[in-house]
Amino acid sequence: NQQPLFLTPDVPSFYQWTPAIEHAKGNALCKYTCKAEEKDFMVSRGDNFKDGTRCAQSSSDLSAAYSLCVGGRCEKFGCDGMLNSGKRMDHCGICGGDHTTCSEQNGTFSKGTPKEYITFLTIPLNSTTIYILNKNSVFTHLAVKVNNKYMVAGKGSISSNITYPSVLEDQQINYHIYLTEDNIPDSEDIYIPGPVQEIIEIQVYRKYGAEYGEVTNPHISYSYFIPKTETIDTGSAMCKEEQVGYQICRDQNTEAWTRARFLLQCFGHG
Repeated sequence: NQQPLFLTPDVPSFYQWTPAIEHAKGNALCKYTCKAEEKDFMVSRGDNFKDGTRCAQSSSDLSAAYSLCVGGRCEKFGCDGMLNSGKRMDHCGICGGDHTTCSEQNGTFSKGTPKEYITFLTIPLNSTTIYILNKNSVFTHLAVKVNNKYMVAGKGSISSNITYPSVLEDQQINYHIYLTEDNIPDSEDIYIPGPVQEIIEIQVYRKYGAEYGEVTNPHISYSYFIPKTETIDTGSAMCKEEQVGYQICRDQNTEAWTRARFLLQCFGHG
């Protein structure tokens, strides 16, 4: 803020600066990009970010698991940590996997209560590749609660784009609102890579009741993946196999959630 900007040679100008990383793309993600308060321009100031700093490429870029700043450039890395390897997590959260260790769950929702946030999906722990889409964001909008605290919306109005807790974290919740050419909310989506380790509730808020017609209903679809149970061959004449199941438990002392592994006995005919 104390360093002048010379928009005209030999004529210093002073501005208050705010981070503008959400507006940057490509290699600009690895530079100190600032936006002048109450102005409509941005500049790159200072040096590049340190090598290894996370830089968030477009969510539609499927050629890399994540990107890091290297020599002032936003470079793509695979989930194996190798530059440009192209390896990505599969839907199940396995690096280079083939999507066979988990199963997809999906559903839709088009109801709700006027002027209230209604939970229509509580995401199971250890779920991966969660995607929620609302195609009607004019009269409805999505909200996200994490451990009973709102992280997206929650105050009766639609949220702006947000990545919680930040674009630099591995465990992210990505919320995006899409506007029409007239800047009217059109649709919104939520993407959570997982695996989910916290209690996450997805809610919807609707302005008007169903008596006002179909146009006021939310048009929500969602999908996520949960781990498949393992199968172990016991070699027993009375029991051909045992299945490994998981149960979600909460420690009464620490209030921490955990996944407990247990055997499901199955009794076959010899």
